Amino acid sequence: MDLTHLFDLTNRSILITGGTGVLGVGMAEGLVAAGANVAVLARTPAKAEATLARLAGGPGRALAVSGDVLDRASLEAAAAQAGNDLAAIVVSAFKHHLAVDQALPTPEFARAARALCDKTGAALVLDEVRAGLRLHDGGSWELVGVRPDLSA
Repeated sequence: MDLTHLFDLTNRSILITGGTGVLGVGMAEGLVAAGANVAVLARTPAKAEATLARLAGGPGRALAVSGDVLDRASLEAAAAQAGNDLAAIVVSAFKHHLAVDQALPTPEFARAARALCDKTGAALVLDEVRAGLRLHDGGSWELVGVRPDLSA
């Protein structure tokens, strides 16, 4: 039985918050190479444009959306721009910009991300690489009452 269609990302949309960092760009490159259309939510337009230049050449497409990676309105606007066939939203678990105190999202933001994924049928993927499982054994968003579909 061939199950490869279950993993086909051709023309599916993926939204990556904080997509201009090393890990976000790496994910975006792999997804675009797999045929996905990737929307990168970033707070710095110049970094977003540099990321788009790296993602050119497809077969998937890339789109930059300016906004705060842990702001509900920014997330909802980026999801609306990402496309109708949203397969996943990859969210930074918390703000961890250089020279800025780390901050968990507000419960409102985490619940809005979960609700947006539930509404669109998209997977909520939480990027926990920096510290998530050190905060709670179920992942950092357990602290705000939200369980993602995947913590990585």
